[in-house]
Amino acid sequence: MVAALWDILAKAANLAQMSGLHAVMLVAAGASIMRIPQSRRECAKLERCCRRLHAQLKWPTGCGAALLCSELGGPVEQALADAAGLVDSYNRSTLWCRVRSGRSMAIKLRDMRDVVDSYCVLLLFINAHLLLQHAANHDQPPPPDATFFLKDQMLLLRTLM
Repeated sequence: MVAALWDILAKAANLAQMSGLHAVMLVAAGASIMRIPQSRRECAKLERCCRRLHAQLKWPTGCGAALLCSELGGPVEQALADAAGLVDSYNRSTLWCRVRSGRSMAIKLRDMRDVVDSYCVLLLFINAHLLLQHAANHDQPPPPDATFFLKDQMLLLRTLM
């Protein structure tokens, strides 16, 4: 396997040398190609994080509605739209674009995942606050299936840590 890879690299180096490319350029292109799987993983992580935020916004406890009605509603929706656009642009990009963007695309995907992930954590805190409010008010019935969603949130917290 390794011998075959070295054979391919040697042929590519010979071809590059005949066409006037420098070895440094060839090594840089090879390094960019090696970063493509990292970008693919970062893209998949961002997609999962966006799905998690969408799911949290739909929780019946009202934490999503509380967040979207606040001044943070616009930035949350913008972050989701930006993340969807970034994922779509990565998935539709050609191999040449992925090689050219190299490390910068992985950094953009990771930074966007951090933003979306911070909103997920914020929603967990809002949800915990709402559940504690419902628990403190003995006059009002608890939200439907509050224990199920509390267990679900605890599992999410463990995955975030």
